[in-house]
Amino acid sequence: MRLLNNPYLLLTLTVLFWAGNNVVGRGVHELVPPMALSYWRWAIAMVVLMPFGLRPLWQERHHWLKHWKILLLLSILSVTSYNTFLYMGLQHTTVINASLMGATMPLQVILLSFILLGTAISLRVSFGFFISLLGVLAVIAQGDLAILLNFQINPGDFIILTGVLTWAMYTVLLIKRPPELSLMGFLMGTVIVGWIFITPLYLWELSTGTTGTWQTQSFLSLAYVGIFPSVLSYIFWNKGVQMIGANKAGVFAYLTPVFGATLGVIFLNESFQIYHGVGIALIFFGVWLTTRKKA
Repeated sequence: MRLLNNPYLLLTLTVLFWAGNNVVGRGVHELVPPMALSYWRWAIAMVVLMPFGLRPLWQERHHWLKHWKILLLLSILSVTSYNTFLYMGLQHTTVINASLMGATMPLQVILLSFILLGTAISLRVSFGFFISLLGVLAVIAQGDLAILLNFQINPGDFIILTGVLTWAMYTVLLIKRPPELSLMGFLMGTVIVGWIFITPLYLWELSTGTTGTWQTQSFLSLAYVGIFPSVLSYIFWNKGVQMIGANKAGVFAYLTPVFGATLGVIFLNESFQIYHGVGIALIFFGVWLTTRKKA
């Protein structure tokens, strides 16, 4: 339990679960339509959370009514928007492109923090972000500059980039979460509200005749995304941001390509190359530089 009070561990686990979410989203994109994946993901998360979140949500209902505007915005930005955009984008783009779009999140957090909250950006933090970005590019480019030079934007990339923007805005605005709300009550409420707004999108998808192919892989994928990147990642991310702030938390998104490469080696029998090691070293150095305490 002491380890779960470590914000850096919480944020690292969050990104690990996100990397798995990206792999699953792309892996089942021909089986499960994007709205269905988003809808059932949060339906599962809602059921898992009910034993822990319904009571505090009910006890804090007056605070929800009082602060309904910011809570509605946070619910739509996170639950409704982010992963819906992600799954839509993964229908049309590659995992490499999706990783590059996701790597823009820390920069978006810094810029939005400056614009919306007036948060100062230190030279050390800026340098750490730059080092980590170099590591991300090294992994994505696979040590070959030509891959980056030939990188092409497609509609799927723009969709994912929009989703990343919604998550960055959610991260920055988390500071405005009413302090009277408990972590579990807040998560339960945002999942319920966000899921309600996903429902008409899912019904629209069904009306087009897009129902998907439901088999063992589909259900296992739903189980993963409904528990790990939904329940656990949201708890860990919210707590981590609360403990160290949005700017420092945002840099952990740079770990996504690290975990993506690792999962590829483990589950897809991909080989570990020198550029993976170089990129990972740069990313971790940048994260350390950004998050370390001043002497």
